[in-house]
Amino acid sequence: MKLSARTRKLMVFGGLALTLVAVYAVDDETQVKQARSTSVRDAPADERPGSARPSASAPATTIALDLSRLKRGANAPQAVDAFGAKDWNPPPRKLTPKEAAAQRAVAEPPPPPPQAPPLPFTYVGMLGAEDETIVFLAQQDTNHAVKKGDVINGTYRVDEVEAGRVVLTYLPLEQRQILTAKVE
Repeated sequence: MKLSARTRKLMVFGGLALTLVAVYAVDDETQVKQARSTSVRDAPADERPGSARPSASAPATTIALDLSRLKRGANAPQAVDAFGAKDWNPPPRKLTPKEAAAQRAVAEPPPPPPQAPPLPFTYVGMLGAEDETIVFLAQQDTNHAVKKGDVINGTYRVDEVEAGRVVLTYLPLEQRQILTAKVE
């Protein structure tokens, strides 16, 4: 069946007209329902439909807006910067407690072992024979005359005495230190 051009145009425009009428009717009906529900909800008890005294001052199409509902709440999504830097790498894998402990052990080197403080003595001189040599040491305002095996102030022990050189042991850490004579 072939339709003429005029018949086809009439059908298209007729369908368009019916569509516009239907949209207008549905849209108008939705607005009326919204107006009724908001005006009934927001109206005082004596002005609601079915109450003893209907109010003539409030028309049925008055729409009251609840502005408190328009404010953003605490769980509203935050604005996203569309042009900000992005990290395209996948998130790091969650480590097991054993792996985390091993990683911390590797990342944090152990603290260095304690070291003996610098020697508080200065070499003053030496006097003696082959079997028993006495070394003179100065510590601030105190002078010490010591030989091999002596303990100074309970912290240093004299281990070896040679010409121009004294080997001392710092007793709290058992570390050996060498004091040499300064040649000037």
